[in-house]
Amino acid sequence: MLLLGAVKEIREFEVLVSLPNGLKGTLAITQVSSSVEKMVTDVLEKEGDQDVDSLPSLKSLFRVGQVLCFAIHKLTAKKKIELTCKAEVLNHNLTLPLITPSTLVWGNVESHGDYGYEVSLGHSEYAGFLKTAITLAVGQPIFCEAKSVTGRTVQLALCDSPAPKPNKAGPAFQTIHPGLLVQARVDEVLQGGLRVSFLGSFRATVDMMQLDPTRPDYNPLAELPPYRTGERLSACVLTVDPASHTCRL
Repeated sequence: MLLLGAVKEIREFEVLVSLPNGLKGTLAITQVSSSVEKMVTDVLEKEGDQDVDSLPSLKSLFRVGQVLCFAIHKLTAKKKIELTCKAEVLNHNLTLPLITPSTLVWGNVESHGDYGYEVSLGHSEYAGFLKTAITLAVGQPIFCEAKSVTGRTVQLALCDSPAPKPNKAGPAFQTIHPGLLVQARVDEVLQGGLRVSFLGSFRATVDMMQLDPTRPDYNPLAELPPYRTGERLSACVLTVDPASHTCRL
């Protein structure tokens, strides 16, 4: 399950994340990216070395209020939601033929060279390359737009947010991710929210608590939401379940 989340608090070795519908999750330093996990492993394997100063500060990788895409790593016995933002998990089903110009992808900064940054997109078959004047840290999760694909290299452009602009294309489901802005059509009005369609053939649900409370006709006590079948609305993808091909907006 992929979810949209906002960074709530940054601690020394974990990040607290606000999730949709009032849920909360935790991102451990080892789940930021494979590069950061390797740094942690290397430090722990040094006998008698308790110095963690060589590890990247999570405050250099994240900022409070930052919106990112996460995947559920596991649910603990105490119902704690542990998250990951490793590219190999977020892009697990994203094969190279699905990446075309304007495709939006998540990545982790792998290294910094003379001409830009090498970016891991989570697959050994292909990788990204990013030219930017912005200083990035190795291991940092980033959100990018594919500009071109040459062989096994995807040329990337950095995006400021998960949804820099509404997407009107008809992509494969594997390219749908939390944070994407879409134009949706109301198919059915339900007691608990709405059933909608978007980008041509995709179906999703909208929970009551995610509906727009600023509408003049909005009434939280009404039996049904104040929407009508066929109405069009702007929405943001909040969760994606790759296994069942379902989304929540």
